[in-house]
Formats: sequence, structure tokens, C-alpha cells
Amino acid sequence: EILINEGFIVDSVNCKYDRVPFTDLVPGYKGISCNPAGQAKYLEQKGTELNIMMGLCLGHDIIFNAKSKAPVTPLVVKDRVLNHNTLEVLKSNQ
Repeated sequence: EILINEGFIVDSVNCKYDRVPFTDLVPGYKGISCNPAGQAKYLEQKGTELNIMMGLCLGHDIIFNAKSKAPVTPLVVKDRVLNHNTLEVLKSNQ
């Protein structure tokens, strides 16, 4: 909301966009993996001029940065201590 209120056009992509089955990455593993390269490609197709990362895992952030055509800046890092609710803590301090 803050960015939109300041006149930015916001496109977003969530963690599981273009997800990849773990078995495609490591035979025998079950579950789904995020696809940071797919996320970067999606945002490229949207024509973003700046990508703001929020909550990407370590390693996934590196892949996203490498694949992103637009400059990237982190806003919120993944935080297991706060159960990935970093922004909720910031909101409660207003």
C-alpha cells in the first residue's frame, strides 16, 4: 500500500510461482521448491524497473539477483526467529 500510495505501479510474484517438484531437483525428495529464476523471468515479462525482495530464502535470493534484469534490493529478509512475520513486528512498533 505504501508504494502504491506513493505512485508506484506494483507487480508481485509469490514464492511458489512456477514451482518445481523436488524430485526434478533431487531424486527421491518429496515436496515443492520455489523457483526464483522463474520469479525473475515473470517480473521481467511485466517490465519491472526495480525488484524489491521480501522473504526469499538464502540461496534463492542469490539466484533471483543473478536472473533479474532489473536492479534488486532486499526489503525484508526471511526471518525464522520471528516465524517469517518481520513486517508484523514493524507494524506493532508504529
